[in-house]
Amino acid sequence: LNMDFQESEFYKTRFKGQLEWLNKKAAHYKTLYVRGRIICIVCAALTPVLLKSCPEGWWQSIPIITSLAVGIATGLLSCFHPYKIWLQYRTTVESLVMQEWDYKAGIGEYKDASDKDELFARNVQAILSSEHQAWKKLQESITAKNVERKDS
Repeated sequence: LNMDFQESEFYKTRFKGQLEWLNKKAAHYKTLYVRGRIICIVCAALTPVLLKSCPEGWWQSIPIITSLAVGIATGLLSCFHPYKIWLQYRTTVESLVMQEWDYKAGIGEYKDASDKDELFARNVQAILSSEHQAWKKLQESITAKNVERKDS
């Protein structure tokens, strides 16, 4: 990796900055997805057991709460699609990392490039632009599905 380029504003701010931001967002959406699925699985498994085993009185409200938790978590997961967003961010991160490795190793299209720094910058910009378009399309799809549900 060209040391001057590694110190450049583009590399430090645009490439590394976006890589860090995308990694954080991917981790956030993974956490949302995993927690939502855990709530669904655990509460769905507990609800019938609690219905059968809870004693009389206020204890009988516990299965109602676990049942509500399943419904709410499932609704939120299907409404906001954290799994799809997590995968999209991870895919972009992997594309950027692969681009950096190819650049550093001087392989693929970097092998014979006359200006590897410019090629790297162009490729990173293309990946980020593509990610933005994919994110926008996903958001429109999620919104459209949510409107369809509302109209049904």
